[in-house]
Amino acid sequence: MPKIVNHEQRKMEIADVAITVFAKNSLESATMQKIADTAGIAKGSIYKYFNSKEELVTYILVSVLKEFESALRNADDESLNPVDRLRLYLFSFIESINPHEQVFLVFLELWIHNIKGKYKNAKSEMEQYFNLYQSKISEILIQGQKQGLFKDTIDAKTLSAYLVASLDGILIHYLYNKSFCNLETLATSFFEAIIDGIKSE
Repeated sequence: MPKIVNHEQRKMEIADVAITVFAKNSLESATMQKIADTAGIAKGSIYKYFNSKEELVTYILVSVLKEFESALRNADDESLNPVDRLRLYLFSFIESINPHEQVFLVFLELWIHNIKGKYKNAKSEMEQYFNLYQSKISEILIQGQKQGLFKDTIDAKTLSAYLVASLDGILIHYLYNKSFCNLETLATSFFEAIIDGIKSE
C-alpha cells in the first residue's frame, strides 16, 4: 500500500529546517543542497514542494506573518480604552515575535535584499503585513484623539509608521546585545515613554 504523505506537513518540516540554515548562514550562501543535507533528504525532494529558493523563502515568510497576524488580531481588545488598547497591541507584537528570533534574523536579511530589488514576492508579502499593522495602530491613535485621550497635534499616520520602525529597532538592539536588558523591559520602557508623551494633559 503506497505511503500517504501529508504535503503541507512536509512543506512545513522543510521550511523549519530552512529557517535554521538561513539564520546560521545567509540567504545567499544557504543552498537548496545545504538545506537538504541538514534535513537528511535528497535535494530533489525539496523541489517536489518548492520550485526555487525564493519560493521557499516566500512560503516561510507568509506562514510566519499569518501566525503573527493571528496573534495580533487575537490581542486586539476593542472593549479597552485606546490607551490600554495601544499598549496591549504594541506588546503583542513583541510577544509574538520573541519566540521566533531565527525568523527575525531572516527578515532582516530579506529587507536588505528587498532594497537591492531581490525577493520581490517576499517584499510584497512583508509590505502587506506591515501596512496592516501600521494602519491598525493609526486607527487606535485616531480613536484616542476623538476621545480626547491622545493629543490632537500628533499625526496618527506618521506616528504609527515611527512606532513600527521603532519596534524593529528594539528587536535589532536586543538581538545584538541580549545582556543589555530583558526584551520585555526594553520594550516596556520605550512604549511607556511614547504613550506618556502622546497622552493629553
